[in-house]
Amino acid sequence: MSGVSLELITDPFIYNLVELGTRGGIASINQKYAKANNKYMKDFDPSKPSSHILYTDCENLYGAAMMQPLPTEVDLEYPPELHDHHNCYPLAPTHKKVKMEELSSYSQNLWKDLNGENASKVVTKKLIPTLENKDHYILHYRNLQLYLELGMKVTKIHQIVEFHQSRWLKTYIDFNSQKRKEANNVFEKEFYKLMNNSVFGKTMEDIRRHRNVKLMTDQKKLVKYTSKPSFDHFQIFNQHLVGIENKKVNILLNKPIYVGQAILDISKALMYEFHYKIMKPMYGEDIRLLFTDTGVPIKEFIGLRPKMYSLIYDDDNTEQEKKTAKGIKKCAVKKQLKHANYKECLFQNATTMNSMKLIKSQNYELFVNHIVKKGLSNFDEKRFWTNHIKSYAYGHFKI
Repeated sequence: MSGVSLELITDPFIYNLVELGTRGGIASINQKYAKANNKYMKDFDPSKPSSHILYTDCENLYGAAMMQPLPTEVDLEYPPELHDHHNCYPLAPTHKKVKMEELSSYSQNLWKDLNGENASKVVTKKLIPTLENKDHYILHYRNLQLYLELGMKVTKIHQIVEFHQSRWLKTYIDFNSQKRKEANNVFEKEFYKLMNNSVFGKTMEDIRRHRNVKLMTDQKKLVKYTSKPSFDHFQIFNQHLVGIENKKVNILLNKPIYVGQAILDISKALMYEFHYKIMKPMYGEDIRLLFTDTGVPIKEFIGLRPKMYSLIYDDDNTEQEKKTAKGIKKCAVKKQLKHANYKECLFQNATTMNSMKLIKSQNYELFVNHIVKKGLSNFDEKRFWTNHIKSYAYGHFKI
């Protein structure tokens, strides 16, 4: 449909540069509790200040990014005078491992209460918006322009990649978006959404993770393949059959990953532009970003950690709940969790145990597994929490 033939990267240095500059979407909770008080609420109290909670969503965010003209490696400085202004939504997110000693005393005590006094914290790398200076930060030039416009400073330029750009995906994205609008059932709506997202997914395919898999019934061949330097692991199915997985010796890097990297960066730029160029000028410093990830008035919001929140809203004069809980099946969230559970978890540091049934596969045999696991938790390591409500982004001068 686009009529464009994409050029593949042949320079290993540039390919690695683009790979290192690939960062996924941001998911964070910036303020854990908010309650609206305005004339649209049933329990409006005119004696208290008027406040609103607005839920906004960029529909087809990656599709919007794919319609833009399609890296640079720099050192960025985050001036302290921007910290308060940018605390709720820091620019230039980065992958970071948060160690126990970096957590606030509040978060450290919460961790011990939830997991035991001597429980060790698993340090995992997560994408976190911070106010720290960035060294060797790889990003799309459009993001760099925006970050400089919003006050960040470049202290050093390491690498610049020159490329040609055009809106070559716009026709395809517009076609699917229009078809999605015209769809009159859920299947068609999801199908045309997937048509857009699948293109993005193929541009981000990690060829390095591909494996060669062989099924072995001969012991000599089994020894041969497990003795290779490329051997990764094996799976015993029965006494006569073993699966062997080997890493690929030769890898053909034939995916246009620079497209995916640009889409991810531009999608962040679109969100930052909306927050800092539209919402902030409209509402000033009174606006607070609660979380990232309807035209109905929201009454109360409780966010425990990224992708684990609950909100109450009025729909046709009926109070409704919207709940999410990463790691818990949607049916379990719907049946077992209430807004009150989130509130108890936030204000009393309570946890929940949730049961669910999962269809699992072991040795290629399907079975139903009934599990009980910890559900709601108030622990969040992506920000420096001074109490259960207030937090700072890492790198803030007040920490």
